[in-house]
Amino acid sequence: MTRARDTADLLTLAPTSQALEPDTAMPLIHNGAMMVCQRSTSASSLSSSQHYIIDRMLFVVNEGTFTVSQHSDGPTGSGFKKCLKVDCTTADASLTSDGAINIVQRQEGQNLQSMRKGFSDAKKVTWAFWVKTNKTGNYVAEIKDHDNTRTVGQVFSVDSADTWEKKVLVFPADTSTGDKFTDDQGLSMDCKIWLAAGTDYTSGTLATSWADQTNANRAVGQNVNIADNTDNEFLTTGWQLEIGEYTATTIPPFRHLPFALDLLRCQRYYIQKADGNSQFFEMGGMYSGSLANGFTIGPCRMRVAPTVSVADGSNYFSFRSDNGDRTSNTLNGAGSQHGPRIQNLYVSGLTVTQGYGGFFRTNNASAYVHFSSDL
Repeated sequence: MTRARDTADLLTLAPTSQALEPDTAMPLIHNGAMMVCQRSTSASSLSSSQHYIIDRMLFVVNEGTFTVSQHSDGPTGSGFKKCLKVDCTTADASLTSDGAINIVQRQEGQNLQSMRKGFSDAKKVTWAFWVKTNKTGNYVAEIKDHDNTRTVGQVFSVDSADTWEKKVLVFPADTSTGDKFTDDQGLSMDCKIWLAAGTDYTSGTLATSWADQTNANRAVGQNVNIADNTDNEFLTTGWQLEIGEYTATTIPPFRHLPFALDLLRCQRYYIQKADGNSQFFEMGGMYSGSLANGFTIGPCRMRVAPTVSVADGSNYFSFRSDNGDRTSNTLNGAGSQHGPRIQNLYVSGLTVTQGYGGFFRTNNASAYVHFSSDL
């Protein structure tokens, strides 16, 4: 891309973020090169629940304990400089029946309409990615349809320890009448790599064609447990989903987007508005003698009205105006007044003169303001 084209793309996409994934102009996978990492470059002691570390890449775990990080590594000559790294820090060699460890990217239905899922002319899709791990053996890659609770999976093998390997997997079309992706901003599809699976997911027959979800059929063939030794690690990058059937030699080259555009696509789902001390994050005014009210406009339209997360602590936030710099312990999100593009926040517990305009600012190294509409 030329610099002029990059700028034009950004200017076009920034106002609404609605046309991000036409059939071929933009990658269906967000942040496939693992470059954007707004929350933190590393998180440790992960043993349960779901965690976003690298943007748009969800780590799901209920066995063992892990550190997940953005790591500086990639296959030589590929253009990839970053990857997602899963590092086992507390082993669990005996999985429970419902044990599950996986890496997932979730997709909105409106971005998937070119798959034609549920129609007679439904398309195959090809999912490519790079992996590197000390744990050779068989893994399962799964695509899940959340709208109709259907799944399809493929086994792939890691043949050489500690070596980058590219996997290219073709998934069949789903022509089952009516099993369409909903054409809206809701959760419609997962792309998931299993790193460990208990017998609840491995005791049946792998669904290699689209079928109604049966848990016992979801990860059959998975013979690796990434949690069985603290020496274990799993690295991945270069996630790519293409409409159509491709081989390792015919799949289109990975589209490395400018970082600013990758970031903008991720900010549809998560925005780190402020993180740390002395950061101005919105404008507003004194609504009363004790409350400053303001609004912030994000860089793009978020998927839905976001959930606001803030750090509360002694004098974490302040409102700066001609009437002085007033500190407060509490920053509040005004709930239903949030929209996908404009968010409303207010600081309470102040003593100032009503009517003054000013700026909201963080006042402590531990203060943060985050907006999330992730799937």
